[in-house]
Amino acid sequence: MIQYSFVLIVPVLFILSVTESFILSAMMIMITGFLIFMPYSSLVVLGQQYLPNRVGLASGVTLGLSVSAGGVFAPVLGKVADIYGVSMVMTIIFVIALIALIFTMILTKSHKKADVEGLV
Repeated sequence: MIQYSFVLIVPVLFILSVTESFILSAMMIMITGFLIFMPYSSLVVLGQQYLPNRVGLASGVTLGLSVSAGGVFAPVLGKVADIYGVSMVMTIIFVIALIALIFTMILTKSHKKADVEGLV
């Protein structure tokens, strides 16, 4: 679920960063909102699997860190938008999503390997 969300959000954010159409931008923003929140429950479960004896801590860190990071970087991206424009901010967000997609590929491979080792 996590990987699918990031695979889908990368082209949506790319379209959002290059389009000048209001209608297309509005549609891409709605799709982006859905895709951003789609993997939250999967991320919480993944965190709980990594810390099985500290389920509450894993849930709190997973959700708290993601929401806090958004709160910290929103003013920074706002300043970038003031200086360079909104299209630059959308390009930055696209690059961040692309990096996140790469990290999900790495995470999936190591997670599958751990599952196979547990069965042997």
